[in-house]
Amino acid sequence: FGVSNNGVIEVADSSLLDYESVQHIQFTAIASITTPRLRTAQTTVIIQLDDVNDNRPLFTSDAFTGAVSLDDPIGTTVVNLTASDADSGSNADIMFDVVDGGNNELFTVTASGVVTLNGSLDETA
Repeated sequence: FGVSNNGVIEVADSSLLDYESVQHIQFTAIASITTPRLRTAQTTVIIQLDDVNDNRPLFTSDAFTGAVSLDDPIGTTVVNLTASDADSGSNADIMFDVVDGGNNELFTVTASGVVTLNGSLDETA
């Protein structure tokens, strides 16, 4: 942080601020005059950092494997996807969805990462 001559506190390098590492910063600031003689005062400054969604979620595995049988009923859980996010609070809430590949009619994924059988499997498919 830096302080201008008129007392404005400015962030010198915002890349050093990370809520997940530190939620507040405390330092002492002084004000002084030099004429006719030196006079100073000091105060404690506490800056609370706001959490922002600055981290992306990471899957806990490079790939997830599930298995189903031809006679498994619709709704059978195939695999549970898991991921983590270094952010805090609602910024760490993770939702899952299918965006590409596979047969989207046969499988669904819930927002919580549960992949389920959504249709009948056919040996001829």
